[in-house]
Amino acid sequence: MKKLLSIALIWVLVGLIILIYLSQSYVPPHTKIILLQDKLGKTVEVTGELTRVSPTEKATFLTLKDSTASITVVAFEEVTGLEKGDLLRVIGTVEIYKNKLEIIAKEIKRL
Repeated sequence: MKKLLSIALIWVLVGLIILIYLSQSYVPPHTKIILLQDKLGKTVEVTGELTRVSPTEKATFLTLKDSTASITVVAFEEVTGLEKGDLLRVIGTVEIYKNKLEIIAKEIKRL
C-alpha cells in the first residue's frame, strides 16, 4: 500500500511540474482586433502599429492598429522606448471600459 501511495505521489508531482511549465510557456492564439468582441475576459495576442502613446501617472495608454481596426492598450507597468509607428505584439486580457473594448497588457514587445 505504501509503495502505491509513493508512486501516486511521484506522478502528482510530475504532473504539477508539467502544468507549471506549460502555463509559463503558453502563448495565446493571435487574434485580429476586429474579432476581440468575442474574447471578453480572455487572454489574447494582437499585433499592430502603434499610433498613439499617452503616459499618465498610473498607466500608459497605447493605441494599436492592425489591418482590421484599432484598440486601446492599457499598460500599468512602466513602458519606455516606444514610438509612434513601432510594430508591437501585445499579450493581454480583453476588457470593457466605458463601453469600449481595451486590452490590459501583460506583455508588450516591439517587433
